[in-house]
Amino acid sequence: MEMNVPQASKYSNINLLKWLPQKDLMKHPKTRLLIAHGGYNSFLEASQAGIPIILMPLFADQFINAKRAKRFGISQELDKLNLTPKNVARKIRIILSDKR
Repeated sequence: MEMNVPQASKYSNINLLKWLPQKDLMKHPKTRLLIAHGGYNSFLEASQAGIPIILMPLFADQFINAKRAKRFGISQELDKLNLTPKNVARKIRIILSDKR
């Protein structure tokens, strides 16, 4: 199945790519956080890269992984039922201001 990705972004600081190795992206020195659903691989790769995570679990093990990441002090959690730009921005500010 071919992904339908626009050829260019209207923003000069955004690159649209069909695929990018997530593990390499998380190890990039400019990567400051990961926003994901909380699957085990993303949780593990972000932990190994030492970057904080904002998780929005949707099903299965994602809820357990989100609770575990929060207990370890490496994440914030978003509730899919209360998802607003204001809530996302607040979680980003919280996680990026935490010096741990």
